[in-house]
Amino acid sequence: MRCLPVCVDRDEALRRLERRSWWSRLFGNRGRRVSDRLDLVWVPHHLFTFQMETKPFGTTTVSVDACSGAFAIFQMEEDLLDNSPGDAELLPQAVTTEQAETEGRKKLLQAIMRRRGSQGPKPAPGKTVHTETVLFPFWVAYVTRGADRLDIGLLNAATGETGGNQTKTGVLHAFVDRSKNAP
Repeated sequence: MRCLPVCVDRDEALRRLERRSWWSRLFGNRGRRVSDRLDLVWVPHHLFTFQMETKPFGTTTVSVDACSGAFAIFQMEEDLLDNSPGDAELLPQAVTTEQAETEGRKKLLQAIMRRRGSQGPKPAPGKTVHTETVLFPFWVAYVTRGADRLDIGLLNAATGETGGNQTKTGVLHAFVDRSKNAP
């Protein structure tokens, strides 16, 4: 299984997750503390390459998160590596390949239809040319908010961007499922 490389090391990830927002600088962090515990987890994503049916012809690759169903247009094909993630934690897939393909096709069509500018015919996703499951690395930090609330912070270990709400929800659901199924 191919994966994206880990480009952000543990110390840099912790520094980025501890960074304060403009809101917390104005009003204080309200008891938000990032734990020193930082875990690297691998989130599976389904990649689909669609042949476009109308001009401009070509292919478009999309990514659908296998934990949450989050959609993105994938532009990192050249960064994929053929090595395995090693002993890091691999999250289970909650979204099947068929569900992900349907969702990816629908969201790609929505993204194309929202595109502004061209008044002519817009490309439509046609047949699926290639399907693959790849692994995305994420740093997970455990955050306490106030006295009794526990949360997580996500950082994409390949790009250094914070994880979105859908990905965060998918990771949290995977953690809860794992704890329910643990002996």
